[in-house]
Amino acid sequence: MPPRARPPHAQVHVRGDGTFSIDFYLERDDRFAASFAHGHATMVEALRQKLPTANERPLPFRFSRCAGCGFLVFTSRDPGERVACALCGASFTTAPLDGEELAALAAGAHEAIGRRVVSCRGQVLHLLVQASAEALHEPLGHVCAGFGFAPAAADDPAVRELLDGAVAHGALDGAARWSAWRLEVADDNPAYAGAPPPHVIRLTEWLRHVDPRVRTASG
Repeated sequence: MPPRARPPHAQVHVRGDGTFSIDFYLERDDRFAASFAHGHATMVEALRQKLPTANERPLPFRFSRCAGCGFLVFTSRDPGERVACALCGASFTTAPLDGEELAALAAGAHEAIGRRVVSCRGQVLHLLVQASAEALHEPLGHVCAGFGFAPAAADDPAVRELLDGAVAHGALDGAARWSAWRLEVADDNPAYAGAPPPHVIRLTEWLRHVDPRVRTASG
């Protein structure tokens, strides 16, 4: 049996849409943040050299425990994703872990790459969706509803402001049909300050599975 990887180690998961997530296998010591920052910069640069159009999903890293060897993997994958552990080969499902020690390590690591993590709890998110074909309008609505978003009123001031900005910047066609959706976040899902919340990121990814040419705007 070939030898498995040993910390420090990182592996990349590239999605079909050209975005990628990274799993880091690092010792949780006083060099954790520095090791993470070095590994992150190295992996991102290497992947962009190989796949120039690839983009890192803007989702915070969190700890998940491998069910096989017990190692805590620092990963930006979604909760519930299946991962093959690089250390022992076991397959496990990501389930973010909490705790003051892990939170402090994660905060230091994110600070080392110039990112600040915030909670989304209490935010009211708005998303405008414009299908590339009339027949796709209803299926896209089902996807939005499946992610917990509810229809928003077209005359809602927040919706009108978002629409005006989207049309002005060419993100949406002001003459074509669109729909508005809203979600009041009731969980502590983390996000990077200044980046789209994970609820919007994951929803728009699924919308593009249904309609690769869908146009969206969020705020």
